[in-house]
Amino acid sequence: MAATHEYKYINGGASHWLLNTTPFFPKIQLIKNEENGDMEVSCAFNAAYLFDYAAAGNKVAVTFSLVIDIEGSSGSIQSVTIVKDGDEYTPAPSFTNIQHTSSIDGVGNAGSRHIKLELAKFVGPELKHLYIRENIHVWFRGMNQMGSPVYDSNNSQANFPIMSTLSSNAINGQAQFYSIAKKIASDNILQISYSEDYETIELYVPDPSGSTS
Repeated sequence: MAATHEYKYINGGASHWLLNTTPFFPKIQLIKNEENGDMEVSCAFNAAYLFDYAAAGNKVAVTFSLVIDIEGSSGSIQSVTIVKDGDEYTPAPSFTNIQHTSSIDGVGNAGSRHIKLELAKFVGPELKHLYIRENIHVWFRGMNQMGSPVYDSNNSQANFPIMSTLSSNAINGQAQFYSIAKKIASDNILQISYSEDYETIELYVPDPSGSTS
């Protein structure tokens, strides 16, 4: 079955589009076979309804939803599917935030996440509610902590991430970043400065050989 209606373009005339809502009305097209390049005839039919009046004409309420599958770390859209609620493929919504990833602290790929939006509700053949009436615009992008684990001669980790990747696991989790701080100790000679002109954070350890003390 195709949709409940078919639009047909007509050259010229006051109206260039013809709407045909006849049940089972066929739509015939020539399509190209991608494997062998041959032209083939494709036939689809308008949707139609069978009414069982012996069952007192009971109308069944059906809701269709739009399911958006999102790759959990990059935020790229994997698929968009229209499903009937209650069908086999009706995953529960799981989208809270894009998973922040990092090679340093080992947080892996979050896999797929889902957004589920109600699209339309029918009672029998009658459209009761149309919830989405416009194109959907999204901009999902994940965050990735660059770098790989580095270990010193004692097999202790020598580098650490500046982003808290686990913060994105929480419901509506935010991107959180660790602060850069100088360790308070009398023998710590590390100097930290911030340059607004160059928008940089500068770390500096004076050369001990240049000390006059």
